[in-house]
Amino acid sequence: MPGEKNIKLSVEEEAAIIEEAVKRYNESWTADYDERGKAIEDLEMLAGEHQWAQIIENQRVADDRPCVTVNMLPGFHDIIVGQIRQRKMTIKVMPKGGGASKNNADVMSDLIRQIEYSSDAIVAYETASDSASACGRGFWRVLTQYTDDELDENPFDQEIIIERIPNAFSVVWEQGTKKLDLSDSKFMFVLDRMSKEDFEEAYSGATLSGFNAYEENLENGYEGWFTDEGIMVAEYWRKTNGESRTIYELENGDNVDEIPKNGKFKRKRVVQDVVVEWYKVTAKEILESGKWAGKYIPIIPVWGKEINIGEKRDIRGIVRNAKSSQQIYNYTRSSEIEVVALAPKAPFIASETQVQGENKEHWANSHKKSMGVLLYKPDPMAQGKPERVQPATVPAGLVNSLQISKDELHQTTGLYPPSLGQRSNETSGVAIERRVEQGDVATFAYVDNYHRAMIFCGKVLIDLIPKIYDTPREIATIKIDESSEFININGEGMDEKGNEPIDFSKGRFEPIVTIGKSFATKREEAATKMIELLAVLPPEVTVAVAELIVENLDFPGAEKLRKRLQKFLPPGVLEEGDDGAEEIEQAPQEPNPEEVFAIKKAEIELDQEKTKLQGMEVENRIKLLKAHKIKKEIEQIGKESNEGKSKS
Repeated sequence: MPGEKNIKLSVEEEAAIIEEAVKRYNESWTADYDERGKAIEDLEMLAGEHQWAQIIENQRVADDRPCVTVNMLPGFHDIIVGQIRQRKMTIKVMPKGGGASKNNADVMSDLIRQIEYSSDAIVAYETASDSASACGRGFWRVLTQYTDDELDENPFDQEIIIERIPNAFSVVWEQGTKKLDLSDSKFMFVLDRMSKEDFEEAYSGATLSGFNAYEENLENGYEGWFTDEGIMVAEYWRKTNGESRTIYELENGDNVDEIPKNGKFKRKRVVQDVVVEWYKVTAKEILESGKWAGKYIPIIPVWGKEINIGEKRDIRGIVRNAKSSQQIYNYTRSSEIEVVALAPKAPFIASETQVQGENKEHWANSHKKSMGVLLYKPDPMAQGKPERVQPATVPAGLVNSLQISKDELHQTTGLYPPSLGQRSNETSGVAIERRVEQGDVATFAYVDNYHRAMIFCGKVLIDLIPKIYDTPREIATIKIDESSEFININGEGMDEKGNEPIDFSKGRFEPIVTIGKSFATKREEAATKMIELLAVLPPEVTVAVAELIVENLDFPGAEKLRKRLQKFLPPGVLEEGDDGAEEIEQAPQEPNPEEVFAIKKAEIELDQEKTKLQGMEVENRIKLLKAHKIKKEIEQIGKESNEGKSKS
């Protein structure tokens, strides 16, 4: 987001926007005041704060009585956090229509994985889900920034990032929205309180008049914007109506923005475009502004459990209903400690004769020191030895109350000892598993709402990607097997695989979110199962699957070993398209009987042809010899005839 005013406004327009922002903030903040207060108390309880009613704690401290806090809430919260983090959620893009291709959808999925990786998005996801499971609300956000690579051809290319919002109470939204993902909210705020010094450094020239004008702030509704702790800078996101346009559906099903030349169309409708604007404001002025490329306010909410009571919306985490049980447990445990601490030391009952002399001091200090041996003198008047009086016991009511409050913690959270890894009354594996499943069902709403937040995040990304990645460039992607690949987008012509150029603006897409383990974990599990399977497979099959097992192992040299094992595969195992199939020369398959007969017949015919050719060659040689002999004879006769003529 650029640090300047990119929306040009008149003085009157700027004043109207500031007035609108302050009014909307105050109304939404006030409407959410009670629920926000409960959520803050939840987090404080989880952190071990305010686990005693203040009046009781003050009285016990004044009376010098034990006031112990045994915070059991983090153990329950950690179970939900672990359940969510174990369920790896992956955003996958699916083509929905309008000319969208599966190849474009797959590349967009790979791009989203790259965005998540480069943004360290898992931190944003975990921060929001941890907060939601504790106090009922959490948020993360989607932003854009200019690429910082000096080698980029276009310095104005942007990229998408995912950023965490550590403070869930810094987000304020329009109260009364109906949708769980807040996509119908007309405005939202992200608050940041800055010290006076930091504010002056970041926004030199901005007004600071509100710091010393308490009555003016109170009168104008600026209370909370200017305080001794600092000045509040709010990101104010709002939706406004853009241009209205008419779209037409043609006879062939295509949709166009202009009426066709022949004037024929099946139907039409008016569409109202939505424009998202953002402003960084104080209660006095606009510091920065800009227009957002997407149609959604890019703030992703994660909720805990929701109950709607008429128009009132109650959202809670795992802590809310367990607070009273935790306080009772602290009180009862402190009372138990107090009873034990104040109980008198159990004395010995002995006659004076039994403990007189040098032993008297030992007996007097036996309740303070550990004595290996205590000597006594027999007393004829007191039968037996000195005996200790039984010590005072903890009242049964306290013990029962402590157990009841502990059980109530399990009941209010829905998590029982087996879910926490503790032993319980269940003895069979089936009973233990069912009790663990009961805990999973009780807390599944937190996992499910996190899943819904990921779906909305996918919608925001799918809407934004075609508008940000809209220039010809090379982008990095991460494939489902966690390997990286560089893809050219918005180019011309087919790629080497015959696919159309990657253009995210073509067609409509929708997200689905899969829940499962990471690819690396799945690969390790697959390798383990394959190795176990080897024990029951015949040797000839073992040779055929060995390279598949090595392919799923992760150790140095695994790929080199896999390629070597491929060379020992029997003919016909690798199919066309398999990795390495083109590098291995496959042995020819044995021909069937018909092919054998045809080959033999061809060989015989070839031999006959060879014999015929050889016979023709011999006959030609004979003729050639005869012709050569006749020629010699003729030459001899001619020679002799010439010699006879010369003699005469």
